[in-house]
Amino acid sequence: MFFTTPTILSLLTVVCILFIISYAFTGVLIEKRLRNNGQKADALILSIDDTQYKYLFLNLRIEPPNLPAFEARQRVDRLAHDPFHAGDRITVLFDPQNPTNFTLEYPFGENKR
Repeated sequence: MFFTTPTILSLLTVVCILFIISYAFTGVLIEKRLRNNGQKADALILSIDDTQYKYLFLNLRIEPPNLPAFEARQRVDRLAHDPFHAGDRITVLFDPQNPTNFTLEYPFGENKR
């Protein structure tokens, strides 16, 4: 059986689209699980990297209770959130089995200190 070039390209396109959808859906599932079952931890915004585009990157020191603090980076949509500043303390939700899986707790107005 021989495949033509357009057929191969179509198949590769479909595979790439399915991979992208599954990758995005996995992130949504992890975030939903964290929102339902995650443990709260304080996080300090160490610095902010401004991409000058749609996103900011928050460089955080996450301080889970009964676990060592660690540093992580979180991308946030600049238009969807209150302004962040280095030195702000916010709350995150994390997975105690894998603390590097975390998400920011919303709304920020109640959690930013």
